[in-house]
Amino acid sequence: MAAPFFLVAGTLLCVNLTVGTSTLALIGWMALIGLGVGPMLSGLTVAIQNAVPPGFVGTASANLTFFRQIGGSVALAGAGTAYGSVIAREAPLHGLPAAHAAASATVIPWLGVAGAVVALVVLALLPDRKITRSATVRDEGEAALAQVG
Repeated sequence: MAAPFFLVAGTLLCVNLTVGTSTLALIGWMALIGLGVGPMLSGLTVAIQNAVPPGFVGTASANLTFFRQIGGSVALAGAGTAYGSVIAREAPLHGLPAAHAAASATVIPWLGVAGAVVALVVLALLPDRKITRSATVRDEGEAALAQVG
């Protein structure tokens, strides 16, 4: 549950991004973002798979992948548009390197916060179920091991 907060912290630190930002600061900010994104990807998959009956785990996983792809496409289109408009506005005034820094400082926090909010909303809407192993899966697994051995 802490992963979205790491993501938000790392992306909000990127608001301070400038041409003179040190490599060490960038490494720290990216590490926080990674500590947020990594567990969110696998954790959300496990949470969704656990929220459905065993017979629907494949369908739930496929839907998750589909909606991640759609969300990524929409986010990329929005972020690219925002990035381009900041570049167009800032480049004539401050030069291209400063314009890229300003665009990154604008777009990265919005994407990170939006991603964390979406993940938290999805997790909040999932039904509360205990993680269990179905008897069918256990019996099939034991039967397969018995045939091999």
